[in-house]
Amino acid sequence: MAVKIGNSYVTEAAVAYAQARKTDEKSENVLGELSKQFPDVNFSVGTRPFGGNGTNNFSIAPNILRQMANDPEKRMEYEALIYDCANVLKDSAKRPGLKAQGYIIGSDGGLSMWSIGVFGDDNRQTRTLMHFTDEEKQRLAGRLPAKKKSNALDIKI
Repeated sequence: MAVKIGNSYVTEAAVAYAQARKTDEKSENVLGELSKQFPDVNFSVGTRPFGGNGTNNFSIAPNILRQMANDPEKRMEYEALIYDCANVLKDSAKRPGLKAQGYIIGSDGGLSMWSIGVFGDDNRQTRTLMHFTDEEKQRLAGRLPAKKKSNALDIKI
């Protein structure tokens, strides 16, 4: 169904996309406060993987930042998740061959991790993108034992 915005008619999906991209002052304050809480982490707004330098990147979807700004329980939930991820980022930064790495909290609240590195004997750059299930989030927090199989997608460049 078409929706009129200004002088244009657009789809409802386009409106939802534009609203999700919009950040407000409260969201920017949350991002600033997170940067103070986690000074070693580079925070940004967005959901694109492979978008950062170094091994301490964390992107958050705009709608999640708004939720954090307006709902103290959601903020606590996501701050706890960020805390766990920030500790993993510190530990994995020492991994030989790792060039860049980060986490993403997507617009659906899901967690993803990406990395870029040169691993193995072939010296080819590898990009990995992994989407965490709820069970894997619990494993990240140390509440479940390590799992041997990974759902990571390796892309050779």
